Amino acid sequence: MARRYDSRQQTTSSFPERISVSLGSETSREHRERPMADLNFSQVEAALIEANVTVMRGMRDSLLQLGLQKVHPCPTVDAFAELLGDQTPDLVVVDIDHPDIDSFKLIRWLRNDPDFPNPFICIIATTWQPTEALLQRVNNSGADALLVKPASARQLMDRVLALVDGRKKFIVTADYTGPDRRRQLRDSVHMPSLEPPTSLRLKATGSWDRGGASLVAKGVAWIDEQKAIRDAFHISFLVAYAEPGLATEPPDRLALDHVARIPPVVDDLLRRVAKRGLDSRFESACKAILETVERIGSNTEFPPAINDLVQLRTLGLGLIRALQPSRSADVVMKEVSGAAAAYRKRLEQLWAAKAAQGPGAGAAGAESSTS
Repeated sequence: MARRYDSRQQTTSSFPERISVSLGSETSREHRERPMADLNFSQVEAALIEANVTVMRGMRDSLLQLGLQKVHPCPTVDAFAELLGDQTPDLVVVDIDHPDIDSFKLIRWLRNDPDFPNPFICIIATTWQPTEALLQRVNNSGADALLVKPASARQLMDRVLALVDGRKKFIVTADYTGPDRRRQLRDSVHMPSLEPPTSLRLKATGSWDRGGASLVAKGVAWIDEQKAIRDAFHISFLVAYAEPGLATEPPDRLALDHVARIPPVVDDLLRRVAKRGLDSRFESACKAILETVERIGSNTEFPPAINDLVQLRTLGLGLIRALQPSRSADVVMKEVSGAAAAYRKRLEQLWAAKAAQGPGAGAAGAESSTS
């Protein structure tokens, strides 16, 4: 049974790369390589999260015309949560403009929650007003494609067909799981990627009954492994960034804010590692980190004890080494320090730009993001 979606849950996602605002366009021609007659969508299940009844009916009719036999209308988040309590759809079409649902949070939850059984489900976002800012947010959330309404039946079907053979590989960062849309200039940066085991494709091509569920399970295990590695690194990164600000009296507010971000990362790490068997020493280290963070957060008037800072630094490094025992401690420490320094410099540049623009200028992108 799929884990129920709780709309109150908070999941962060701030993909550090600037990416194309044209989702799906790069792969829209690839599905033509496979004749339509070779596909059978009768086993594919879809969920339509749409507030407009007329739009929902049109999309449902389009998917039925494509051959789907199970298309679940979900006008509310409760309806979608109820659906997930019984099954996991292969395709989700979600209204980004839904008045009662934080659709971006929902997409991030589908991609990032450790207990959701299939983070590879196909996700098509829809909107009436595709502004550049909204397109960027859709990209950052992990959606596969964006469909601008009003959309014809052919346009929706084209998007679905493009996901059969033209889907991008998946990558995992500290705060993003989803299609790799990094700019070509950054392709030289090595990052593990995975050809997603897409249940929509496996079912449409008649391959699901020949080990499809096993492929998805292996893919989930890969995501858990990659995410755990990045969680551990992110904990050390947050500590390294916060240390200078914690040494002042009173401690710098931004430094304290970054320390406060550690517990959710530790929680995600524990939930992923627990799937493959949790070592008692690893669990004890995580609990010690949480206790230390709590002590620091309980006294914001004075700098934390030196021993607490040393413990955070040592335990964070220990988590990384436990997950990647072949890596040199010196190399890891250098990478963590370099990431924290680069992030600190980026924040300073953002603040300088904001000051130059005058009051009211935004500082978008100032959230921490590590790979």
